[in-house]
Amino acid sequence: MEEYKRLFIAVKVQIEPSLEKYILSLKELFGDSRIKWVRSDNLHLTLKFLGKTHISKIDNISIELSEIAGKSEPFNMKIQGSGVFKDFFRPTILWVGVRNHDIFDILKNDIENKMGDLNFQIDHKRFKPHLTIGRIKEINKRDEFEKFVRSYEHILFQMINVNEIILYESILKPEGPEYVELEKFKMGKSGTGLVTERF
Repeated sequence: MEEYKRLFIAVKVQIEPSLEKYILSLKELFGDSRIKWVRSDNLHLTLKFLGKTHISKIDNISIELSEIAGKSEPFNMKIQGSGVFKDFFRPTILWVGVRNHDIFDILKNDIENKMGDLNFQIDHKRFKPHLTIGRIKEINKRDEFEKFVRSYEHILFQMINVNEIILYESILKPEGPEYVELEKFKMGKSGTGLVTERF
């Protein structure tokens, strides 16, 4: 039995037709560019990347996440706008944005602090929640790409309801990472961790 798993904590995002249409348009218009697209069933908003974690710590992680979820009420956020990291001259990540994320920020901070208590490194960098839709290796028709993405800077794609926290295992494979849901933690006073896989 393996002793370590590569873990992260996130909120799953089910994409709706408006966002799906935007992604399909990008694929059609810039299909000759080198972009590694994130599979729609892998789309998520990361709350905390834990990395290589000994399996003996997973029970304590679950206890903390169950407590956090239980005291956090479900809330809504907007998936709105699009852009790139680093910049349009050297783009590396293509993303869609998240608006109305004050409660999400509080949730992330709670998780950071609790995971810090379990000796995971606390991330002090400025948090900008986003949904990665593609990892860019090379862009052809750069000016057209920038113009197209910028035209969606303020477009509202969809709303999402955040009602559970998920502990994921990330399994690295040549064809791309596979994300396995290990446990779900329903939010709200009646929420309890629901085990989806045992080790």
